[in-house]
Amino acid sequence: MPTAKEQQEINKALGKTLELQQAIKKEVSGREGYLSALNEITAKNLAIGEALNEQGKLSKQNAKTIKQTADATNQLAKDYDDIIRGEKEASNYSVLRKEAVKEGNVAAVKQIDYLKTLNTIAKIKAKS
Repeated sequence: MPTAKEQQEINKALGKTLELQQAIKKEVSGREGYLSALNEITAKNLAIGEALNEQGKLSKQNAKTIKQTADATNQLAKDYDDIIRGEKEASNYSVLRKEAVKEGNVAAVKQIDYLKTLNTIAKIKAKS
């Protein structure tokens, strides 16, 4: 049986956990919205790549970044539940984002930012 002081600490920790869970619920309630938006941005990013390719303006680096971004999106979708359970680490997209910014690929930057948001949600859920 915990002492009164220990019980206060437990209650305090439970209160923090409840606050965290409410914040998670608020974030995750829009998960479908994030995934839908991510799908739209991914489609736009790929369409931009195809248009540049048809115009002969798609560089090897642009194509590589578009492919890596699409692969990262697929991987996050595949690993999302494992990340939430704490069985896998969420990816870090900093290098990929820097490359997209350097190329001026706005669609890829948006896509990567959404990936980072979903990663943050998964990390918070894993910690809870």
